Amino acid sequence: MDTIYRAKCDGQKIAVFFRDDVLSNRISFQELGAKEFIAHLEEWQGERGNIYVVTAMDAETYGHHIQGWEKTFLVRVYEKLGPAAEPLEEVKQ
Repeated sequence: MDTIYRAKCDGQKIAVFFRDDVLSNRISFQELGAKEFIAHLEEWQGERGNIYVVTAMDAETYGHHIQGWEKTFLVRVYEKLGPAAEPLEEVKQ
């Protein structure tokens, strides 16, 4: 999508982003590995320029439903993408 929708919330408007459910499901059901996911993003970026892609799935997908998926998918994707920002400082209680 190339539109940012807004919804009313407590008298204000908030931005609403939708997940790419097809892409998210392909990841969740191991139809798309880390290498293929990165290639997919690179292809989209080449076609459209700078993009945002929202994926979302249950946390239990990683390590519970799919043993080791957090290492074979998430870690590899994060390594390929590199750091997005400086690490946050630890919050003192």
